[in-house]
Amino acid sequence: MTVTNLLEYSAQQKLNKMDIDIINVTPLLDGSEYATGDLLFNQIKIENAVAVPGGRSILQSVCAINANAVIGNFDLVFTSEGDDAIGSLNGVLADQSGISDANALYTLGKVSMTGMFDIGASSIGSKHNIGMVLKAQEGSKDVFVWGVSKSVATYTTTGLTLRIGILKD
Repeated sequence: MTVTNLLEYSAQQKLNKMDIDIINVTPLLDGSEYATGDLLFNQIKIENAVAVPGGRSILQSVCAINANAVIGNFDLVFTSEGDDAIGSLNGVLADQSGISDANALYTLGKVSMTGMFDIGASSIGSKHNIGMVLKAQEGSKDVFVWGVSKSVATYTTTGLTLRIGILKD
């Protein structure tokens, strides 16, 4: 059982050790048209998502930037385990092996990215005030994210960047 020690740090010490960070990750995509329910990208590492090995942080925001003005919707699934290849890019997720039952228990949550809008040569979309707790595995400071297409859209292989805003404890 996890033990929470609220008196381990004074209020001042607690505030001084907190940090806010934005971590950019660029998933590898298929480069062709995706349909609703297709695997957008396999798990990628969000390095140093927590301050200490086995630690926690709070996911505050996600900003998606697409260099090719693609305005498709997609879901992001966050997990503390990154050993699984979910499946083949651009394949229907329900038809693939997916995440193992054991690793499904490491799922931290899902963020739906909707409302992407075209700003000329690029498109952007964001979610704020998410408040999802992220927890790394013992000995690690990393968490992982993978994506599922929720609309018909054609992406280039490296045109999508995720800017992940995290409050580190």
